[in-house]
Amino acid sequence: KPDPERVRGLQRRYPAFARGPLDMLVGTGDDRFRGNGVRCRVHAASFPPGSFVEIEPGVFVASPELLLVRLAPKLSLPHLAQLGTEFCGEYGLSLEDKKAYERPPLANAARIGSIVERCAGENGIARARDALRYIQNGSESPRETTIALLFDLPVRLGGGGLVVPEMNHVIPATHYVWRATGRRSLRCDLIWPDAKLAIEYDSDLHHKGDDRVAGDATRRTALARMGIEVVTVASRHLRNAAEFEIIVRHVANRLGKRPRLSQAGWLSKHIELRNHLLDPY
Repeated sequence: KPDPERVRGLQRRYPAFARGPLDMLVGTGDDRFRGNGVRCRVHAASFPPGSFVEIEPGVFVASPELLLVRLAPKLSLPHLAQLGTEFCGEYGLSLEDKKAYERPPLANAARIGSIVERCAGENGIARARDALRYIQNGSESPRETTIALLFDLPVRLGGGGLVVPEMNHVIPATHYVWRATGRRSLRCDLIWPDAKLAIEYDSDLHHKGDDRVAGDATRRTALARMGIEVVTVASRHLRNAAEFEIIVRHVANRLGKRPRLSQAGWLSKHIELRNHLLDPY
């Protein structure tokens, strides 16, 4: 049974615990207690290994993998996939202003899948399984995650319904490219390796210095030399659904897919999905 004084001490030491109601899992109804900013929830069943992380002796918090399972009934499929990709990426979002900051990955897609499969019977587990199809490792920014999901989420939700791309995939440079650029490898934000097609996000396409423009051109030429086509997605394309549709159709064609974007209301669904993803959680 949690000790109220110790709980108050945790809230003083960990500011995140004091930001809102603190959910505590207890084994029986008799273990609950009432306190300001504390909600005790009874969960008698056991959890699979890897469900919790010990932050200090005797104090455990839900692991990112378990957190996704617990949030599955509360979040939409796009937001659940977005959060999972953030956990598996190299960035986080601050609670205060939702700005991104760099950090090591908190989880990976395989570990999430393992926990999801061992939590069969939990409320929302079907949605968690659906989200797993779109959770990727390696994203380095919220925009990369958003663009990937706009390409691969189902058409019925306003996505492109395409094959899930790999994120920040490392491509070994050929000898010619290495000699010309001095780089042993190149990376692309999103890539479909079998199709030799990559997506690069450029947030400030029209506000670059000459050196960066030249560097980007050299990099794209090097990738083209290696047989990889690079398609650029800019901030403007995220704001203009018609222009983004052109890109989705081109990518679908290169992947050998027949886009089903003519379904009734797709464009309005796409705009709704885009706005949903640009306003995370």
